[in-house]
Amino acid sequence: NWSYDPLETIRAKCEETEHCVHLKERLELCETRVNSKSNTTEECTEELFDFLHARDHCVRVQRTSREDTGFFLCLLMSPHSPCLHRYPTNCSTT
Repeated sequence: NWSYDPLETIRAKCEETEHCVHLKERLELCETRVNSKSNTTEECTEELFDFLHARDHCVRVQRTSREDTGFFLCLLMSPHSPCLHRYPTNCSTT
């Protein structure tokens, strides 16, 4: 049973933006640090929430833009297309 979830495609594209990549790197560094310790109370909750907030903000901005159709079609194109220049997905949290 094959199913396609366009939300996953949009999330993946948003995760490729500079801001989201930076936040994902911070999350991964935190996870590596925590996993390298045998006894720690540190968690990566803040880093996880920061990343998810930025990614979901990016998704929301794209879904509510007036150019929804063009953006969604563009997401299905090659990752090397000029899509992200015409439909910016900067994932800014402001």
